[in-house]
Amino acid sequence: MEILEEGETYLVGNRHRDEYSFDDLSTFRTKKYFKISQVSLNWFGDSLAGIQVDYQNVLTRGYISTDWHCTLLRDSKVTLKKETFSLEPHEYIVRIQAVCTETNICSLGFLTSANRVFRFGAESNFMGGELVDLVPPEGCHFNYVFGAIGLLDPIIRNLQFETVEIPKVKLEMKEEYFDIAYDLNKIAIKG
Repeated sequence: MEILEEGETYLVGNRHRDEYSFDDLSTFRTKKYFKISQVSLNWFGDSLAGIQVDYQNVLTRGYISTDWHCTLLRDSKVTLKKETFSLEPHEYIVRIQAVCTETNICSLGFLTSANRVFRFGAESNFMGGELVDLVPPEGCHFNYVFGAIGLLDPIIRNLQFETVEIPKVKLEMKEEYFDIAYDLNKIAIKG
């Protein structure tokens, strides 16, 4: 399992300066032996407005959290929708995909090493079967974030945003496989 090294620097922000963008690039340093345990996202309407990452020490099981990184959180009049997902101790993120407009991120999807898919944002079904990899890509274990979480020239170490069009995904085959498995189970029980 890939873990953080002492003093790894990572950046959160982007280059947009409008009212609802992330801050300009801000930096903070990690501590040794930490991996991502939880990711929290804040949404303003159909736009990603903030992100927070909680880390767990793989040796002591202690936790640290990053700060929220966005401009909107400083405005008490703004109501944001918060969404959160957690990773198991030996689970890591293997892919992140984003549906973007020219000015914001409107959807995010996360595939984990346990083949779990978490979808957030305006278009919750944009990935469908697109994310289901039986084998995680080699060298793409996203235990930490490094780079600019933004739309223009992301420079994220071991973290690749994929701007995708919303596909029309048919899921009938999965249902058929389930039905076949269910029928086989019934036969086995009867036998």
